[in-house]
Amino acid sequence: MSELDLHTDCENCQGLCCVAPPFAKSNEFAYAKAEGEPCRHLAKNDRCLIHEDLVTKGFIGCVKFECFSAGQKVTQHHFAGQSWQDDHLTAKRMFHIFFIVKALQQKIKALLEDDAEGNAEKITTLEQLSLASEEDLLTLDLDRL
Repeated sequence: MSELDLHTDCENCQGLCCVAPPFAKSNEFAYAKAEGEPCRHLAKNDRCLIHEDLVTKGFIGCVKFECFSAGQKVTQHHFAGQSWQDDHLTAKRMFHIFFIVKALQQKIKALLEDDAEGNAEKITTLEQLSLASEEDLLTLDLDRL
């Protein structure tokens, strides 16, 4: 398993990080938005309209956010290119799976940083889980992992 597998690839995602997570108005976000609500700066093509100016526009939280490749994995693998914009049910399912896969990817990242060779079996297991069916992902006990 390579750390490169955990790098975010926005070109193969649909702006899931700009829609799925909520954020509160703070020094990291210039306004508050609810979970599942698209950021007002997200264009119809799933690209950020202020990407080059995130810090100056008050969105340092976006710069800090890392999905560890969960966005593209959910978009490409789990939903085969379907869009959260297709319908409300698809969006709800996609966001739920995004949060689960992001948690798995984050665990993989931590294991890689701790001891990649010593954790190889755990990393492989988590990677396989991140590719599991929607049904299997929904029954995972992330705390137990």
